[in-house]
Amino acid sequence: MAAALAALLALGLVLAAGGWGYTAFRFGQISSVHVPGLGKAPSDGSVNLLVVGSDTRQGLRDGGFGDAAGQRSDVIIVVHLVPAARHAAVLSIPRDLYVPVAGTGGSAKINSAFNRGPGQLVQTIQQSFGIPIHHYLLVNFDGFREVVDALGGVALSFPRPVRDSNDGHNESGLNIPRTGCQRLGGNQALALARSRYFQYQDKAGRWHGDPATDLGRIRRQQTMLRVLAANAVGRNPANPIRANALVGSVVHSLTKDDQLTIRRSVTLARQFRSFDPARLTTLTLPVDRAVQRDGVVRRAGQPGFEQGLSHGWEQILLARQPDARSTVAKLVARPTRPAPRPSAATAPPRWAGPGAPVAPAAVSVTVRNATSRQGLAARVTAGLSALGFKATNGGNAPPSATTRLAHAPGSDAAASTLARAVKTGGRVARSPQPGLAQRSVVLILGADFNGLASRVVPAKPPATRPPKPTPATRDLPPWDPRPC
Repeated sequence: MAAALAALLALGLVLAAGGWGYTAFRFGQISSVHVPGLGKAPSDGSVNLLVVGSDTRQGLRDGGFGDAAGQRSDVIIVVHLVPAARHAAVLSIPRDLYVPVAGTGGSAKINSAFNRGPGQLVQTIQQSFGIPIHHYLLVNFDGFREVVDALGGVALSFPRPVRDSNDGHNESGLNIPRTGCQRLGGNQALALARSRYFQYQDKAGRWHGDPATDLGRIRRQQTMLRVLAANAVGRNPANPIRANALVGSVVHSLTKDDQLTIRRSVTLARQFRSFDPARLTTLTLPVDRAVQRDGVVRRAGQPGFEQGLSHGWEQILLARQPDARSTVAKLVARPTRPAPRPSAATAPPRWAGPGAPVAPAAVSVTVRNATSRQGLAARVTAGLSALGFKATNGGNAPPSATTRLAHAPGSDAAASTLARAVKTGGRVARSPQPGLAQRSVVLILGADFNGLASRVVPAKPPATRPPKPTPATRDLPPWDPRPC
């Protein structure tokens, strides 16, 4: 699940940056549960983590799984980590996959294996796919909203208006009526992640369902995962207020197995602290449609499938072989060489948000004087306040011939708003500066500063054309959202 992995990554960044006492306090707030059947991690340090998204945590208090009759795993992901190579891969398993359920002597949809607790799901995955599971993580969907909001939302570009509709009923709450780049808060991000009846509107105003159904939902979750992971990495864990708010939202939304220790978690966090989310390998188990009734299964294309479909047999998915075995092999395959650590020169740009216009009242400005003109910072601070900015006097700066702006990563729109208020006779240089809060800008007044505009002319809304395709988005269908 996108939020589960982003939450884990964000928590890891904070744990890696924080002191041991604070780390132990926050780690102790994560619920723990005993999970029978977990394997022992190999000596090379690699680890397989089962991540489950569920809509309930009934019975998970005080470290016990308790009575959770009727509980289902809504999202199932296996994460394969190779710390020595800074390699991470995720395999999404469709919830409707029909498999032999461990300890029952029968078969059912794999999400029902969670009904008796995570141990049964772990053993079912290990028996069905031969993937040893070393640790387990559950994310609660109520906590998902807080995690997404704490990470600043998720910015996605929507080529078409989309909604969730099952015979006229919006079950997930998804409703995006306009196209283009926009930032989703926790509620709409959760609705997108959970939508099983995803529909998009064509240019003629007609609504169409996604023919990929649950596989389409997995595809959209993986898109969200990349954006949220990049956003988590882009946060500044050195800011104590922001870090505390972020980790506070994360710990209460997670449940881990009782064998995952604080020392192991911090070690993994430090090893993946410089991980580039663009290098994340995302896989989905290949499947075929099928129907079943009383254990009689008919795969799509076989005699009896259409008849079973018309007679209301249960719709299921079956692993497509040998493709499924090949996909599992890709998941656990070791990379040929360690991934290079990103440097300032080679690291990809951090998420910059949808770039929507920002009003002066939403921009915090620190003014610094890099000229020989005494009192300039104070005068400009007063002038910017009169224009509606939240301006403060930052005092003097080392001498500079040019005026420039330093802004928080992802706050390009805020810097653009301020740049339209500054006169220099040319374009004001701008650059991101890690450590600044969102929509915070430092204005360094150089010798070319020539005053302030009488008013701030609003920027035009950004174009709604879709972003340039990348390897991660090139194969998306034309109706799917994609990173801005």
